[in-house]
Formats: sequence, structure tokens, C-alpha cells
Amino acid sequence: MKRLWQRYAWLLGTCLLAVSPGQATEVDLVGLDIEGVRLGMSTREAGAALDNRGYTQVKKTSFEKKDRNGMHYVGLKLNPGGEVISVEVAHFLNDQVDPDAERDTWIKQWGKPDKRMGNPDHDWNLTYENDAAILDTWAKKSLLPGRKPSELRMRLVSKHQVLESRRGHEVRNEICMAIKDKPVSMLNITDRDNLMECIRTGQLRIVAP
Repeated sequence: MKRLWQRYAWLLGTCLLAVSPGQATEVDLVGLDIEGVRLGMSTREAGAALDNRGYTQVKKTSFEKKDRNGMHYVGLKLNPGGEVISVEVAHFLNDQVDPDAERDTWIKQWGKPDKRMGNPDHDWNLTYENDAAILDTWAKKSLLPGRKPSELRMRLVSKHQVLESRRGHEVRNEICMAIKDKPVSMLNITDRDNLMECIRTGQLRIVAP
């Protein structure tokens, strides 16, 4: 954390912190769990989460498993620090998928999507987006049951290079606002940790003066 702060201190000294504009969706996409993986996890953390769900690592950032329901794949993308900035999941299922039911489940879980495309009883694609990340979901019913699998897919992508920070630590918006108005020279260790988390979650962003 100390190295991270030293790396960004010069930038904060010459730029301004601004409150992120209103988000299009209220879903906490950065904290969203996709097959046990969240944005900002290390490869070790993500690998352990997928291992717990029965996945086998086939490449550094690729995982798969096969069960009676079909084939399941997970692909990760990492930033230079080895943190997850994208997780993509694909389920190729033997049983027929009900796209309308999947659509309703997603809306019940995450609310009204920012974009919605599809054909009733055939396929749906919902998109959720805020300042921090984008979540895309797809459900596609097979036209050839028994010969071609149905598909369920999810892709969660960070809009920024996820910063190293205390993952899972939630910082209240009031704390982020108080830090925004403090001179950099007055920030203590706790302020600095909170600042990195406020930036990571999109509550504060660095802008040119």
C-alpha cells in the first residue's frame, strides 16, 4: 500500500479529485460476484474461488469444468499488477434454457438494465453500466436441442485499471467527500487507504485541474 501511495502521490498533488457523476445503474458492479470472482481479485484469489466451484485451471487465466449440465468456461483478464479487470463466463448447457425466465431473474436481482435486446422465448441480452464497470448477460435458447447446447454468458469488465487496495472494504460516501476536501499533506494513513478505495470504487476520480 505504501508503494502504491508513493506511486500516485505526485499525480494527486497536481490534479483534482472530483465526485463521479451519477451512475446509470445502482448495482455495485465492482463488488459483484461472478462465479465467485470479483473485480480487483488477485489471480490466486480468483483461482481459489473457481477451484471451490469445481473449475480446473487449464491456462494462466482460463478455467473450465464439465458436469452433467454441460461445459462451463471462465476467462480472466488482468492488469499489470495481476488483478482481475475482466471476468467472462460461458455455460454451454445440455438442457433447454428459458431466456425469458433468465431475463426476469436478472432484472429481479439487479434491477432495470441500461440496455435490453432480444427476442421473447429465444434470446436476451441485458447490459448494466456505471462509472466503474460494465456487466453484460446473455441467454440463448438452442434451436437444435440435443445437438447444439443452449448458452448462458456473463461478462463483467472494469472501465479502469483496478487499483491495489483493501478489497472488500467498503468506504462510506461521506468519508470519500471529506477526503476530497482535505489537502494531500494532511492525509493520514487511514485517509490514504480510504482514498485508494474511493478511487477504485469510482466514488472519486482524478481529473486535470
